Amino acid sequence: MTVKYQDQTASVPVTVDAYSYDSAPTIAVDQQSLTMKVGDSVKLNYTVAPSNSPFKLAIFDAWNEDVAFADGDGTIHAIGTGSTTVRVWSARGTNYTDVKVTVS
Repeated sequence: MTVKYQDQTASVPVTVDAYSYDSAPTIAVDQQSLTMKVGDSVKLNYTVAPSNSPFKLAIFDAWNEDVAFADGDGTIHAIGTGSTTVRVWSARGTNYTDVKVTVS
């Protein structure tokens, strides 16, 4: 890109990433179900595709927080017996995957 101001000119290289902001990133987790005991903690690992997506973060939401809750980094904490689902959203909020959690 070249900018001219009065009698001076400056140029800098510009690289444009080919990511389309109309594309919704997909999210995948390393475990689709967890069987835990009260007091256990398990970290879910996730990946976002495409790899050049600017939306690299995930949002974790447990449906029944009397059974388990999720930290912002994806660690699931079992706190009561029963079953729940942890939904893992892409940071853009358009795609998700579910993880079934059973706590005994």
